[in-house]
Amino acid sequence: NGVYNITSSGNINTSGSDAHGIYVTAGGESNSDNNSGTANITVNSGNIAATGQDSAGIKTDLSVYGAAAGTSMVRVNGGSVQGGWGSGFRSAGIQVYRGNSDIAIASGASVGSLSDVVIDTAGERKAREGAPQPSDANNSGNTTITNSGTMTGTIYSGSGNTTINNQTSGIWNLRSWSSSAGGARDTVGDINVVLGTQGSASNTINNNFMIKLTQTPGHNAPKHATFPAHTT
Repeated sequence: NGVYNITSSGNINTSGSDAHGIYVTAGGESNSDNNSGTANITVNSGNIAATGQDSAGIKTDLSVYGAAAGTSMVRVNGGSVQGGWGSGFRSAGIQVYRGNSDIAIASGASVGSLSDVVIDTAGERKAREGAPQPSDANNSGNTTITNSGTMTGTIYSGSGNTTINNQTSGIWNLRSWSSSAGGARDTVGDINVVLGTQGSASNTINNNFMIKLTQTPGHNAPKHATFPAHTT
């Protein structure tokens, strides 16, 4: 129920199921401040690679029984963060399971995953056939993403307000080219950006440089990506 400060300046490599590169979790029951705390995660340099099934490069779960979910502040100032393969919401480059999130990727830094889900703040979603839907989100926190580096893959957000700021040096490679069993990428799918909302919540994408559909080897370039209708 406090403040969790983590700074990484070296390489982190993990393998195996649910083997996250950096994992911050709050547990127990609420105390007098009725809050699950704040995670401050800073990657200054080095490469974080979680290559296993259902493994995120960085994951936070700031949920405590009887308390409001916490806030995850993630700063990738340099190097790279890569998640693994499997269920997209478990193997993202950066996953925020509960609470608000403020994620920033600096120029020269990169985030992605073998599942081609770059960031997921939607929480545990119900299983369904086909593409995820906004109603699947199980995290009501707000999401802010500021990208000045390189993001590759799709984004799934929670059901609160979502703001994506792609800055003047930011490159967002929209792609769905994933690994179905670890190792080489072998599956090409539709590109679906899923930004969940509820009530009066809204989604905003501010693009000041480049959002591009990225071709996969041996396939024609994708013709479109799907965004929620309620995105400005």
